[in-house]
Amino acid sequence: MLDTTVDKNILDAFVLKNKKLYTFHNLNVPDNPFYGTYDATTIKNLKSSDMWASPDDHRLYISLLNRALRNFLSKRGLKFDTRHNRYYFLPEPNEIKRTFKYISLAGKQTTKAVVNNPVTRVTGEPKPYWVHVAANLSFQQIGCRQWVLTIRPEKHLTTDGFEPYSHASIGKKITRLKSTMYNWQYLQELQLWREFITDANKRKLLKFGKQAIVIENNLLKANIVWQGVPEDRKNFIAQEHDEDLFTSYDIDALDEEEEELYDELSLDEYEG
Repeated sequence: MLDTTVDKNILDAFVLKNKKLYTFHNLNVPDNPFYGTYDATTIKNLKSSDMWASPDDHRLYISLLNRALRNFLSKRGLKFDTRHNRYYFLPEPNEIKRTFKYISLAGKQTTKAVVNNPVTRVTGEPKPYWVHVAANLSFQQIGCRQWVLTIRPEKHLTTDGFEPYSHASIGKKITRLKSTMYNWQYLQELQLWREFITDANKRKLLKFGKQAIVIENNLLKANIVWQGVPEDRKNFIAQEHDEDLFTSYDIDALDEEEEELYDELSLDEYEG
C-alpha cells in the first residue's frame, strides 16, 4: 500500500457501502493506496454516467467527490466541521494568527487573516474565542454533463484554534461578524477560496493515478435580476488565470484514455 500521509499528492478518498469499496483509483494496478487489501478478481469498473442515472448511485458518486475534496483540503491545513458541514482554516503551529495572500477582485495582492484570536480594543486582552474563515464546499451536478464546485463563505469559532466554541453567545457573535459582510466582501471571500483551492492557477487537478477531478478556477456565468441592497453594488471583473506551461502540461499529460475521464470519471468497485 502507498503511504498517503507521506505524499500529499496521493488522495485516498473512498466510500464503503454494503461491504463494497468504491474509489476513483484503478484497483487493477499496484500503485494505488489500497493495493494488497482486496481480491483483484472481484473488481468491477463502473461508468460515471451510468451512476448519475440512479438516485442511490448518484448520491454515492457525490459522496465520493466530496470525500476526495475533504482529503485534499485536510492536507492543506483545513478541518471539516461535520456538525455544520463546513471547512475552516486551522492555525499554524504555535501561532495565534494565520494569513493567506491572494489576488483580490481589484487585481491587487492582498493578505487576509484566515485564523485570528481577536483582542478587546480597550484592554488589548485576547477574547475567549478564535475566528476562522470557513466555507461550505460541495460538488453539485447542474446539467447532464455539467458539474460545479459550490462555495458558501461562512465563519467558524473555536476556543483555542481547535476546540469548538459552544458558548450561548455564539449566535450573536456570528451575526455580528457577518453583519458587515455585504456583496463586495462576500465576493472577496469567494475569490479567496478560488485562489486557495487552485493554488492561484487556472485549474487544480485532484489526481487518482492517471485520472483526476479537474476544478477550473472560474465563476459560473449567469444573468439575474434582483432588487439587491441600496448602495451595495460594485462593478468588477472576475479574475482569471492564463494558461501556462505547467497547467498546460497537467492536461496534456493525460493520455487519450484519460482525456475522456476529464469529463467523466470512472470508478472501481471491490466487493469483499
